[in-house]
Amino acid sequence: MKYIIGGFGIIIIVAAFIAIVVAFVGRDPLPDDSPDRAISTLSDLADDSSEVSFTTYGPIVGHEEFRAIRITVTDSQRRLDILRGYNLAVEERVELANNTAAYEAFLQALEQANFTAVLDGAAEREDGKCPTTRRHVYLLVVNGDEELRTWSSPCRGERGNFGGDARLVERLFQGQIPDYREITREVRL
Repeated sequence: MKYIIGGFGIIIIVAAFIAIVVAFVGRDPLPDDSPDRAISTLSDLADDSSEVSFTTYGPIVGHEEFRAIRITVTDSQRRLDILRGYNLAVEERVELANNTAAYEAFLQALEQANFTAVLDGAAEREDGKCPTTRRHVYLLVVNGDEELRTWSSPCRGERGNFGGDARLVERLFQGQIPDYREITREVRL
């Protein structure tokens, strides 16, 4: 009788172990919507429906005077938008063709500049921060979903949560638009 009870005990233990293994094997430790989820290598996204953008916002001023410049790059297009007002109305737009090879090279350069690095403990949003100077926002969108949004600023006390090389990233984005300096010369940020 004690062998029969022992046999049932072993069967129950084995069944519980199998249930636990089946429940957890193959599960992703972080859900897809987790903000801490690691982003794949940027250059792997060159063939996907992805875009990267860099936006420079001017200081907080009256609606009529507020300006921003946004550069967006995809595998088929490079676009510069000069924006006016807090509703970010497009005042001027320059659109240029792009191709997958050029986009992949650009994404590889952004990888070297640590475009996806995020600083822990910093404010996640730039709203209201550094009101008297420029703020830079870095964005990665994949299949229409915002996968990464970070920011930086040169102001004291609020560096932002962007952990990459801000100057290099800015130069890389500006380099995507021929005559960038000439086009944006009149924009006061």
